[in-house]
Amino acid sequence: MIAGHDETPWPIFVISLAAAQERRRAISAQLQALGLPFILFDAIDARQGVPPEYEALIDREGTQRNLGRPMSPGEYGCALSHLLVYRRICNEGLPGAIVLEDDAIVGPTFKSFVDQQAYRSAPFIQLDHLHARVWAHRPPVHRCDSFVIRQQVAPSWLTTGYSLRCDVAHRIAEDGLPVRRVADWPEVVRQMMACCTVPRVVDHPPLHQDSSFLEAERARLQAARAQERAANPAAPRWQRFGRRDYWRRKLIKITSRRVS
Repeated sequence: MIAGHDETPWPIFVISLAAAQERRRAISAQLQALGLPFILFDAIDARQGVPPEYEALIDREGTQRNLGRPMSPGEYGCALSHLLVYRRICNEGLPGAIVLEDDAIVGPTFKSFVDQQAYRSAPFIQLDHLHARVWAHRPPVHRCDSFVIRQQVAPSWLTTGYSLRCDVAHRIAEDGLPVRRVADWPEVVRQMMACCTVPRVVDHPPLHQDSSFLEAERARLQAARAQERAANPAAPRWQRFGRRDYWRRKLIKITSRRVS
């Protein structure tokens, strides 16, 4: 337990399409076996396109400027679903929440994270992550028997599982609309102390296009971008040595270590 805080447990929201009954049964069974209460949150179904009532909440031109590519309907639906959870956290005056996607894999280590209220140790904590880098010489923000919480260089990939405080939810909800980027992660999170658990306390199925509708959409977009790059070759590789961001990335690699 983190000392000096209100001990009221944070809720666990599970983002899931209403039609994804098999996934709902799987994640429900896992959480019930751990004795953890949860709330199923209906995701926005954009498999056939972004629903008309949400079109005003997205900015397609801004997406192209931010990402250098269009987003698929599923990516918009995913980003909007997470933002609606943040709105609910704010509207209900919750101190914070744990957010899971319905393909999350959880077990005893996740239960320890919840039972010990380790989520109170940082404003934003990724429980599942990919290509995460933490500062090499900084001590952990928090220690538990089976994991530690460390500050990241920047938020890493994946939104399978994470916790966030109410003020973070409020800032992301304000900054994230209209949607111009994928759910992982808006610029406002990069300005805060983004942390992660080491090792990960939430897992995910193999990331391949057969495992989810969203991954299949991303695969199609990546194939289209590869064709564009082939038609418009990039500048010679040696030119990267003259760019400041290249040396900044080099410095980060030297002063941090990868944990996923």
